[in-house]
Amino acid sequence: MHNSEYHIGEIIKAEVTRKGIRTAWLAEQLNCHRNNVYLIFSRRWIDTDTLMKLSRILNHDFFADLSALYHGENLQSNNGQNAK
Repeated sequence: MHNSEYHIGEIIKAEVTRKGIRTAWLAEQLNCHRNNVYLIFSRRWIDTDTLMKLSRILNHDFFADLSALYHGENLQSNNGQNAK
């Protein structure tokens, strides 16, 4: 998979928007300034420690999203909705 095929910041931002989470709340959870959250949204890549924190805070497996993209699957079907 080539890096131009996905944008992790956009995936994170979409989940934050979908859940109706305020940027200020997320910044507080990450112990950072709100501007840093906007920087995360603009990143094409992110370190795994930060992605793990975001996954836990937002209760969403972003690693599964990236795996789904790698395997050419639809993200909508991999947001934990298939797990039973």
